[in-house]
Amino acid sequence: MANDIITTLDDEAVLGLTLNQAVEKMRGPVNTKIRLKIIRKGLDNPLDVTLVRDNIRVRSVRARVEADAEPPLMRTITCLPLVRSPG
Repeated sequence: MANDIITTLDDEAVLGLTLNQAVEKMRGPVNTKIRLKIIRKGLDNPLDVTLVRDNIRVRSVRARVEADAEPPLMRTITCLPLVRSPG
């Protein structure tokens, strides 16, 4: 969820890692497991979560081609905002 804090990946602390380093640790072969410990606002104890890795396809822009227009044009239907880490 938004504002969750991941503290460990497979029992290794992520404190001090950059976002890219943490993401690299999360990557792995499809159908393999990774354990996360997550701190969530409103909960007294961290959550222990096991996820199964898979390919993630991010579709940031959806569009359609309007072939009947002259000249043909591509109309953007939706576009997801870029998310940047603070700092």
